[in-house]
Amino acid sequence: MIYDYTHDNEEECLEIEIEALTAQQKEEVLSFIHDLKEGRGKRDTEQYIQWLRHTVIPTLHEYARVTYSVLEIEEAEAEIHIQMKNKYGYDIGTSDRAVKLALYLADYMGIDTDSGMVRMNLSYGIG
Repeated sequence: MIYDYTHDNEEECLEIEIEALTAQQKEEVLSFIHDLKEGRGKRDTEQYIQWLRHTVIPTLHEYARVTYSVLEIEEAEAEIHIQMKNKYGYDIGTSDRAVKLALYLADYMGIDTDSGMVRMNLSYGIG
């Protein structure tokens, strides 16, 4: 086994390796790179969705329960939409740190009224 450390520039080494490939090998490397990028993106997205399901969504479930709210969760391809509504409104105090964090992490938050109900809409981007 030979280890050649005469090249300190990794980009230069990569270029040398690429130049030595056949056209077929270059196609295979390109295909591998695309698969690698797509797979990594899918894994990152899946991890984020799982994280939302295990941290943010349970926090909002509990908050909906203590505020007597109706909670609706809808998962789209690139977002998770959450809507809470009740007759009373939403107070977030010093002991609601987890709720503050869940709200802070939302990509969008809107609060309005609809038919006498206070409605909070949250969106969390996945992509």
